[in-house]
Amino acid sequence: MMMTKWTAKKLIEICEQSVVPVSKWSNRDSPEAQKQIGEAWVYLKSGCKFRIRDDMGGGEGTIWVEITHPNFGTFDWDGGEEEETFYLPTPERLASRSGGDWY
Repeated sequence: MMMTKWTAKKLIEICEQSVVPVSKWSNRDSPEAQKQIGEAWVYLKSGCKFRIRDDMGGGEGTIWVEITHPNFGTFDWDGGEEEETFYLPTPERLASRSGGDWY
């Protein structure tokens, strides 16, 4: 069941539940997936603005989250903020992996 209304709190919980021990990584993309989880977690936890990208596809097991955050240019030359899109697993996808690699 996909949620259409994701809160920052719920997305943060998903990030925290998505961390998988390196001994259980099973895909060449697992390191990048774990890195994205960490980056998304810190931006969401810090209170950055976000929006769900329903137009990205990827199946029902993926939540695409676009996060707006300050970057180097924001502070050094008033260069605005950056938008980055991250992929998170749905709670259902995590449950089906039983603590293993969800990627």
